[in-house]
Amino acid sequence: MDHDYFNSFPVYTSKLGPKDEPVKEWGGFLKDKLIAGQIIRTQPQYGKYDIMNTYLHVVKNASHYIYIKNQYFRWPPLADAILEVARQQSHCGRDPAKHDSLYLFVVTNSSDAGIGSGTQKTYEMLDILGRSDTIPEVTRQNRVDDLETRIEHAEGNLREAKALGALLFLAPEEAKKRNQEQINGWEAEVKRLKAQRDKLAGGETIVPEERPGLKIHVCTLTAPDTPEKRVWDLDKQIKQAEKDREEAEKAIENQREYDRQAAHTQPGYGRNEALRVKWEMLMKRLEAKQAKVRELKVQRGGPWPEVYVHSKLMIINETYMTLGSANINSRSMEVDTEMNIAHHRPEITQQARRDLWRQHTNGRGAMDDMEAAFEAWRDIINENAKNKKNEKAPIASLCGFLRTDPKITNKD
Repeated sequence: MDHDYFNSFPVYTSKLGPKDEPVKEWGGFLKDKLIAGQIIRTQPQYGKYDIMNTYLHVVKNASHYIYIKNQYFRWPPLADAILEVARQQSHCGRDPAKHDSLYLFVVTNSSDAGIGSGTQKTYEMLDILGRSDTIPEVTRQNRVDDLETRIEHAEGNLREAKALGALLFLAPEEAKKRNQEQINGWEAEVKRLKAQRDKLAGGETIVPEERPGLKIHVCTLTAPDTPEKRVWDLDKQIKQAEKDREEAEKAIENQREYDRQAAHTQPGYGRNEALRVKWEMLMKRLEAKQAKVRELKVQRGGPWPEVYVHSKLMIINETYMTLGSANINSRSMEVDTEMNIAHHRPEITQQARRDLWRQHTNGRGAMDDMEAAFEAWRDIINENAKNKKNEKAPIASLCGFLRTDPKITNKD
């Protein structure tokens, strides 16, 4: 990699490499620890889509688990590839009761900053994997829209069947019977779809869907040192700050009324320099109080602040690892210039996975047995959901992914 970098630098920049030095052998503490790695790129102007092709290829080799920690999780082709791997393994005889499942562990963002511009593609990816329950309101809108389209199609077929029936008054009874069966069938279909739409639009709970051979956790992270009752303390501060702001607004209103009266009784009052300075002080005070309210409300956020995930990491089967600049989205795979490094070294990959999972789970879910780890993650997610609801401190950083904002955006 070192050799590739220094020798490609002048090719693409028309400049010599850093310090114009030739490539040297690595030494020191790396001397006996060199590993084989590969640079993979997205560079459309040169037809390089190594990262996209690598992601789609390596998941085919997943037999144990896939761990993804990424800023975004909105590239549906990867979800399709993972689902197809699980499907093929199940088709070829992999029985979860005997051979365990393929496990998918995902850590990403659910905040506006991390997902706000791409909720549609996130929904599509989660829907493929059976976890659209984690983005319920976007899922609800998409499913209602889909049902509306299907209802329109069924009603069109119903109209055609009825129109045909009107022309069959001289046709054999058998033809009339078949036509009536079609009419009855389309009427029943329209009724069924409308009932389904109304139930969903009325607030039906979105539930997870099973994907044979695949078990999935989709998670976010929170600050592990979030204290109990943090929101209540901030609410008190916000209440006081809003009171201070109201007092500043009242002082301005009082001054405005005084000025209005003084303008009629004191000639030249409005040109008083002291008045101008006083108004500047009043306005600056109000701006400071308003800023304080905004600052406290941002700090308040929700009960637990979400840690913004900026990683671009994937690990498969304790051996393969890729990390770099590429996000799980279409731009990183097909449009933007990105670079990742990939390697296949178990002694490095396994330890990296263990260390990260210890951080995520406070040491409770970093075991090498994936079934045990999956259950530990599930328990942490459930406990944290209860603690969050009850304004208690988190037991670990790991939380279940959940976005309830109904806004649909489709920017990558």
